[in-house]
Amino acid sequence: MNTNFLRMLLAYLPISLLFFPCLSAFANDSAYCVLPLSGASVCPKVSDLKYNTKTSEWSTDDDWKSTTSSFTKKITIFLGAQWKGVQMGHLLCLYKGPNANEFPVSMHKNIIVQSPKSLLDNLNPKGAQYVNPWVVKEAKTLVTMDCYPENSSPCDCPWIQFQEKTQSVEDVIESIQKPSIYPPWAM
Repeated sequence: MNTNFLRMLLAYLPISLLFFPCLSAFANDSAYCVLPLSGASVCPKVSDLKYNTKTSEWSTDDDWKSTTSSFTKKITIFLGAQWKGVQMGHLLCLYKGPNANEFPVSMHKNIIVQSPKSLLDNLNPKGAQYVNPWVVKEAKTLVTMDCYPENSSPCDCPWIQFQEKTQSVEDVIESIQKPSIYPPWAM
């Protein structure tokens, strides 16, 4: 484990648990991660992955599924995550088994994830010292970003799931402003 990261975590941990209980990521049983990011989620832990011998696919209890069938019958390590999109996109979590000759297992969930470029917009408290672990792999119209964990932990690759703002129909109707010239085509 990186000693600077460990020192920062140990120095920050007691304060965060006392004063900022919201700092832990809260999707996919990620309460074990202490992150200075509100609303952060992480990929499933290796221990949460289950192999189905009939379909040769991996899954979790909270709807993560492998993207393809796999020869790997045991997962030993979290390799990282990959995000692809523009402002919103999809996420893959990558895992590896003990055999170096087998392909990695990629897991996905049917969710929309905010661009990791804006991960630091969710710092809580604002100004907390945290380095965005995501790096841009391809910067085209469709951006690909990768996260390589320092400690082979899903906690090293946090992300923010898109949450649609819920409004009542009445609020939406009331938010519509009447044009200054009515009707607008009568100019």
